[in-house]
Amino acid sequence: ERDYRAQHVRSLAALAAQDFSGPWELIVVDNGSTDGTARVATSAADHRDCSVRVVSEPRRGLNIARNAGVAEASADKIAICDADDAVDPGWLRAMLEGLNEFDLVGGAMRTTRINTRSALELRGLSGSQGLGRSVGKGLGYLPQVIGANFGFTRAIWEQVGRFDERFQRGGGDVDFAWRAQLRGTTIGYRSDPMRSSITDSVRTSPQHSDSTSVT
Repeated sequence: ERDYRAQHVRSLAALAAQDFSGPWELIVVDNGSTDGTARVATSAADHRDCSVRVVSEPRRGLNIARNAGVAEASADKIAICDADDAVDPGWLRAMLEGLNEFDLVGGAMRTTRINTRSALELRGLSGSQGLGRSVGKGLGYLPQVIGANFGFTRAIWEQVGRFDERFQRGGGDVDFAWRAQLRGTTIGYRSDPMRSSITDSVRTSPQHSDSTSVT
């Protein structure tokens, strides 16, 4: 099985560089990994105001891991990024500011910094400027979110009924956002490039861990 530790270290180092001031917790879900995810997480995520916990969830699946992480979190506001993404220093602060206004919030997605040319071509992004939105209406229905870069309140997660674990890979984030909006929730987007929540997104490998930042 491929070793994904380098991706995990990069993701955790980005979270450790957050400029948010105040106590927060980082929940890392070890989703059946075999590459030492738990050991990497406890050593790579070092932030003065952050407590790190590793949760073991042997049942593999992206939405299974997300539910496990949120269930373990103690905060009312939750922000999620994936184990193969790297967030900007202002990401957590922007997510929390957005959640002061909306029930669900997403930010910008930068694709050019850590993706290879072949990965961008595979996704049809080789001609893009490298910035996209994690909130949009590309499916022609309600706005949807990209799970690699969005936040929500614990109350919404409980009211909606968690992430649907029948979605083994993609689609669970869209389903979650649609179910939430059908209950009357609000959804917002942080677009200011200096204060927005930006992730560098990689989508070329399966994920065996999932990082959840919570304050």
